[in-house]
Amino acid sequence: MAIKTNNQLSFADISASRRKCKHTFFDQLNKLINWQVIEKELFLYYPKGLCLSGKPAYSPLLLFKMLLLQTWYALSDYQVEEEVNDHITFSRFCGISMDSSVPDHSVLSRFRTALTEKQALERLLKIINDQLSNHVVLVQQGSAAVDASITPTPRRPKGKKTMIFMKMGL
Repeated sequence: MAIKTNNQLSFADISASRRKCKHTFFDQLNKLINWQVIEKELFLYYPKGLCLSGKPAYSPLLLFKMLLLQTWYALSDYQVEEEVNDHITFSRFCGISMDSSVPDHSVLSRFRTALTEKQALERLLKIINDQLSNHVVLVQQGSAAVDASITPTPRRPKGKKTMIFMKMGL
């Protein structure tokens, strides 16, 4: 246990508060978003894993959540793979247990390409946006220093009829 002197925060205190912040953010999202609706929609566009033969495929919902993390935290395919491997909160949000393997960057890239080619990505983001707007919230993109966060908003931005959430950078 770290000893505090002069009311200074220790590295462990800062790390724990950042983890709690991410944990809270993901818990809020899980309460606001009906993931079953998203998963049902995903299987229409990405039916991998429904076949009983061969190696089990990664869940499309897991891959989609990784794409969301990638967007919220401005990460590359390689970085999101690494972050989900390294951060308990990220892997927990994606539904990956500690003993499961994380999809690599190439799997994520192929998944995004498949959704983009079928023009499903915009539809999926619209479903999420609609769910969030029903709760009058806005998800803001984070940066390396600041985590993504949910912000209550009394109304929609003026003149904006497009997505409240954010568009996936392709």
